[in-house]
Amino acid sequence: MSSRALCVAVLLLALGLPAAWGQGAAAAPTAVRGWLRFADGNAVSGLLLRRTANGGVVQTDRFGELAFTDADARFEPEQPAAAPPAPAEPAAAPPPVWLPAEWSLRLAGDSQQKNGSTSSDLSLDLEATWRGPRNEVKLSLSTDYRVEDSEVDNNEQSGALRWVRKLRGPWVALGTLKLERSTL
Repeated sequence: MSSRALCVAVLLLALGLPAAWGQGAAAAPTAVRGWLRFADGNAVSGLLLRRTANGGVVQTDRFGELAFTDADARFEPEQPAAAPPAPAEPAAAPPPVWLPAEWSLRLAGDSQQKNGSTSSDLSLDLEATWRGPRNEVKLSLSTDYRVEDSEVDNNEQSGALRWVRKLRGPWVALGTLKLERSTL
């Protein structure tokens, strides 16, 4: 360090200003909360106001200011309270019950002209399966509509509903419903 920088540092220290450039005014030490534990096992709580070369001063909660030496007692700062745990990520919501686990849709149609006759056919099939921990529901719907020379030749609808519930052991409960309708 040059003699000029040394003179400036001594002057700043003499005036009570911080010696390092770019620092603000020296902040007053903040009191630390904790426990003053004596060599005989007794302890008092309070704020550590200042440390000295061989001890310090504590503002106790019950007895006012209390000076101590390192030979007679030690100051243990309290651990800062743990930050509250971060909120847990919300669990991925299960899909709504009405959404099927599997489904399929088939649509078919054709139109033909043969020997002066016109025929049209339209077919629609829908199958869906819902699954739960112990249940399975399967729905099947089918319709077939046929027109020949502007007259309805075939109009059929069918549906099936099957419910299976797992019971204890190898046992299951089964329910089935079938409906059919036909207009020829």
